[in-house]
Amino acid sequence: MSEDKQDSAGDSSTGEGVGNGRALGGLEQVLDTTDTVVWEVDVDRLAVEYAGPAERVTGIQPGAATSLMELNARMVHPDDQLTVENRFEAVLAGETEAVDVEFRTRPGNGPVRWVRMQGSVESRVDGEPATLAGLATDITSLKQREARLDEFAGVVSHDLRNPLSVAITRTELAQENTDSKHLSHARDALNRMEVLIDNLLTLARADRAVGDTEPVGVGSVAEEAWQAVDTGDASLSVELDRAVRADRTRLQQLVENLVRNAVEHGAPGGTDDSPGGHADSGDSGGVTVRVGPLENGFFVEDDGVGIPDQQREALFARGDTSEHAGLGLRIVRQVVEAHDWSVRATESNAGGARFEITGVEFV
Repeated sequence: MSEDKQDSAGDSSTGEGVGNGRALGGLEQVLDTTDTVVWEVDVDRLAVEYAGPAERVTGIQPGAATSLMELNARMVHPDDQLTVENRFEAVLAGETEAVDVEFRTRPGNGPVRWVRMQGSVESRVDGEPATLAGLATDITSLKQREARLDEFAGVVSHDLRNPLSVAITRTELAQENTDSKHLSHARDALNRMEVLIDNLLTLARADRAVGDTEPVGVGSVAEEAWQAVDTGDASLSVELDRAVRADRTRLQQLVENLVRNAVEHGAPGGTDDSPGGHADSGDSGGVTVRVGPLENGFFVEDDGVGIPDQQREALFARGDTSEHAGLGLRIVRQVVEAHDWSVRATESNAGGARFEITGVEFV
């Protein structure tokens, strides 16, 4: 950063500004109580300045100017230095206008911490990059929670799946020798447990990002989802042949869970934990599931018992723990948010449940 810029920046410890004289005002007092740092890189000199609790987060004194390369060597874990370097080089080379990178650091030679740096480029009049500014946030607690979640997923995947598989096999063998409705109900319950475990693993392992997106036919995904779900005597009507830009695997997760919700909870007379109850395997009450187009998306609906009006608004609300917000619908919300789409629950023309996915990019 030029001397003029440094003079105008002021002493960041006073809260007067950082880089190019950008005023922080009361922001720095807020930063001092958080684990977030404001940083700025002068592209011409590759000098870095900080405001906020920089030393606690990065090991660098607040307001201290240091070169980008020195910063990488001093602050970033050796195993992450190449990743950080490549991300910043891509920005400086004009390949992207933003940087978003996570890495490990050891401020003050203390315990290893995780930091996420996010920033964007400000260009000069001629279009060349002038500064790169953003935030650095300590995400150690988030990484620790992710590690515990991975541990939980491992327990679910192995310690629960193995005895469940044994129970399913034993029940099937018993059904070959004994004609009992109790065994049939037991098998239905074990199948339900298997679905719940799959959903738990999906929620635990899938983040909110999507993989590579591509043109995906909604109709073909609906047909594949139908084959993956035990639909009993329900029927499917696909009235949409358009393609959307999506992560195919995640989109199929979404449709599978909406189909399963319709088949299992749309039939009248059930007694389980969702609208309409839970139908036994092979007894979906003859529900018809329709997949059709919207102006900016698509819908999945059924002609079952529907969802009570008072429960629809909160169905996808964060933190909702009502009996109607099952794991399947949580996965639906997760996939929708990962694609930057929107979802709402309403009533179909036949009085059943209807889920509308909007904000979709058609191909």
